[in-house]
Amino acid sequence: RNMAEKIGIVAIAKTKYKESRPDVDISELAFEPIEQVLDETGLRFVDDGTGIDAAVTCSQDHDDGKTISGMLVCDVAGGHLRTDEKVANDGTAAVCYGAMQILSGHFDTILVIANTKESHSERRLIENAAFEPIYSQKLGLDFVSAAAMQANGYMHKYGITPQHCAWVVV
Repeated sequence: RNMAEKIGIVAIAKTKYKESRPDVDISELAFEPIEQVLDETGLRFVDDGTGIDAAVTCSQDHDDGKTISGMLVCDVAGGHLRTDEKVANDGTAAVCYGAMQILSGHFDTILVIANTKESHSERRLIENAAFEPIYSQKLGLDFVSAAAMQANGYMHKYGITPQHCAWVVV
């Protein structure tokens, strides 16, 4: 069987969640799980066919408060002088993209890294852009307030109580 027909995840790592990490920049934060994966698997960034062939990075410019946010991690993800693709979506889409690269037959081993450092930006302003992306007007909406308004409308329309809503969550 052709190796391109077989895809597997050989290691997963993540940073320890903290509210804020002023001690590291985005590339250092991204390197923490990359280093864990390299140590666990023994894989390296080599060009002899035995290491990591390419990288898929995943980040959102809005969330990181930077344009071209992928450039901040491409070097630590092994993107220097090798294929490095950026997915502006969530980590699941990046894993699927990495799988497609393997299925293409062009690569055998892909490093996928999804990262963000939301402490670099104001979350409410970023979420506001989802509601008004054209003129960037400050509407005072974020995902929590929008969900609350939707829940309130649903309760009034169907005559349910906040307790009924709580049962759904519990």
